[in-house]
Amino acid sequence: IRRPPRSTLSSSSAASDVYKRQVLSFKESISNLPILFLFSGRSRSDIPLFKSDQLLILENLSFSDAKNLLMKIYPGKKTDSVFESFFLNLTKGNPGLIRAYSKFLVEKKIVKISGNRKIIELKKAIAVPDSITCDLRNEINKLDPENRELLLTASVFGESFSLKIISDISGIDVKKLKTILSRLEEKWFVHKILSRNKTRYFSELDYSFNYPYKHSVVYRLIPQEKRRCLHGLIAEKLWKRFKEGTEEIYEQILFHYRNSDKRDRLNDFLSFFSDFKYREGKLKESKDLLAELVKNLGLHGYKTKSGVESHIKLAGILCRIGDADGGLKVLEILEDKSEDIIETALLPDYLIAKGLLLEEKGFYEKGYGLLKNARNIIDNFSGLNPFLEADCVNGFGIINSWKGNYQESIKNFKEVIKLRKKLFKRPHPDLAKPYINLGIIGHRTGDYKDSIKYFHEALK
Repeated sequence: IRRPPRSTLSSSSAASDVYKRQVLSFKESISNLPILFLFSGRSRSDIPLFKSDQLLILENLSFSDAKNLLMKIYPGKKTDSVFESFFLNLTKGNPGLIRAYSKFLVEKKIVKISGNRKIIELKKAIAVPDSITCDLRNEINKLDPENRELLLTASVFGESFSLKIISDISGIDVKKLKTILSRLEEKWFVHKILSRNKTRYFSELDYSFNYPYKHSVVYRLIPQEKRRCLHGLIAEKLWKRFKEGTEEIYEQILFHYRNSDKRDRLNDFLSFFSDFKYREGKLKESKDLLAELVKNLGLHGYKTKSGVESHIKLAGILCRIGDADGGLKVLEILEDKSEDIIETALLPDYLIAKGLLLEEKGFYEKGYGLLKNARNIIDNFSGLNPFLEADCVNGFGIINSWKGNYQESIKNFKEVIKLRKKLFKRPHPDLAKPYINLGIIGHRTGDYKDSIKYFHEALK
């Protein structure tokens, strides 16, 4: 009903009478409907048109946000400024289910009753009562075995899933798979989603579950052992397919490995992803992944070269984020449990990590001794990690600056910049630090022009 302007209503009794009749007619037509409305950007004068048990309101929600929410709930359907929610679809108009869901909304505090209004809490809005969950389970169990099996497999991938990868895992060719998915579309389990960017990972997500709660119910129907096996298969397929992927892809792969039965592969991926995060300059996230890896390895991590290397990397990252005490504690335990491996395979890594940590704590002479020993080993062997060499030279620069040997320190930091520019293809905290140190030296020596130049480079 489009209300005439206030001036028209006050000046024209005929226009006012027509509007009143429209409102009364509308009130009568909706008086017995068990409806749930999402309210957004509307005049509060509309509220009295509805009975209090018919109306739920989303407050503090912009028009566009409300529209996007409902487009997600009703994919592909047109929307208007007042949206009917998924309530009727959820309950299929069944009076018993409507009463059950209405009671559930209040009991679970999904809605807050304020006067004659009920206000939804968005974060809890997808929750559903047991009666509706049970009804959905029965609907799933009635599916043809082939359709049901595919639906279960797809749910492990996530709320959205790739047609091609599900085909690989299920062994069903793409053409037949599309036929099965079209049947599931007809039953309102899934719907197609359009690809946005053919060069990115999410162009592979071809289908999505209609509602998050449907995905959740389907996923929980899978026996845990089978679910873990499927997560592992999906992780393997994704990692094989997207070796040169994005952070978004790797987060998906990590999720599947964490929920799989492939513990060794999870640890391999944690090491890989931690290195990726480090190269991206996300040091704290890199540290968290390494800490998870070390925890997973347990005592076995002290008995293998890769495990000891992970501990040393963790100590190095802790140094970089300012937790020198934590890094020294990691190395102290490592010295006690893995001395033989350190001595034979990872001595330069260990010496540099500990030397930098001692520097961070102010023990410059001890740190210098360890770094010097590491540099001698590096100079005598080719093919060692270039990151180690850059770290070692950076440590010399810090010590020379502390001793007042500024010319030698400047030489060290310029060498670090040269080395790290080859290692990092984008801005990185480890590339900024030698510029900062050069800026500090310029300030100390009165070379303010160069100091400002170096600080600007660090900011870049």
